[in-house]
Amino acid sequence: MVGNYFGQLWNGYNENEIEVYDQIGFLFLDEALGEYDTETYIGNIILQGFDSDYFDKSAGIELLSNEFDKIKYTL
Repeated sequence: MVGNYFGQLWNGYNENEIEVYDQIGFLFLDEALGEYDTETYIGNIILQGFDSDYFDKSAGIELLSNEFDKIKYTL
């Protein structure tokens, strides 16, 4: 089940809208990975912006589902 949401650093992020960003993050993963995988395997969601140290190492959204499945099947 999806646990804590924290660390939102999206461009334009506003603390007053934390619940909106949390819902967007959850729905985004729900669509990309499927409801079952999102609710079963995702514990925490950390949303980060383009200025994140990890952004340059990130992969395209089209790879998310396959990369997630590779990791999931090793559990």
